[in-house]
Amino acid sequence: FVCGAARWAFIQVAMGSVAIDTSELRYPVWSVQALGIIGVVAFMLMLLPQVAVNAYRRSTNGMSVGLIVLWHLGSLLATAHYAALPEPAVFGALGLSVFSFFCGILEAQAFAYRRSGSQMTCKASGHSIDSIGGMSVSSDSTASPSPQDASRLPPWSRCLIAFSAITLVWVLFDLGLVFLFKAAPQEVSFVAGNVASAVLWAVAFLPQMREFITTRDIGGESFSL
Repeated sequence: FVCGAARWAFIQVAMGSVAIDTSELRYPVWSVQALGIIGVVAFMLMLLPQVAVNAYRRSTNGMSVGLIVLWHLGSLLATAHYAALPEPAVFGALGLSVFSFFCGILEAQAFAYRRSGSQMTCKASGHSIDSIGGMSVSSDSTASPSPQDASRLPPWSRCLIAFSAITLVWVLFDLGLVFLFKAAPQEVSFVAGNVASAVLWAVAFLPQMREFITTRDIGGESFSL
């Protein structure tokens, strides 16, 4: 929360939305700028630990896809708003673009690891446990894979393909928003880029809370979020 507030304040001052008389500041100007930069960098890298957790576990169980999608949409709106300003807030748009980049990776991981919940591997016994119709059926992991499993792409390949498609879509979508916001009145751009994005970021926690309550587990969530 503190990093987010510092990021917002830094961007607003940097793009001239908020005027500050530096002669009345009790603290050096560089300290205010340093806190703002720290806030922006922390926001940019906020999702990196979650990407690492998913990659290590090869699963996105515990992470709500709704949370990531809403955050992604909110960041796209804010990025387009900052880029469409008469004097674009380059640093703010860059930070939000990096955040969108990690959102795309998480969405690609959700696609690549989507089958991880239906099959669990018991390393201790060397058996796999498949959930079929609510029943657990044990099978020997040393058995030869089926032709369908053999032809299936590995998770990293599916993740790369999904990320490439997602990136192409959100870049085109964001470019369209930039042109739309440039043509629209600044009030419309402000509401969509600042107000609507903030609402989306706040509402996004509801699907994640539902995930916690439904599964009664927080094991798959990185607390960097």
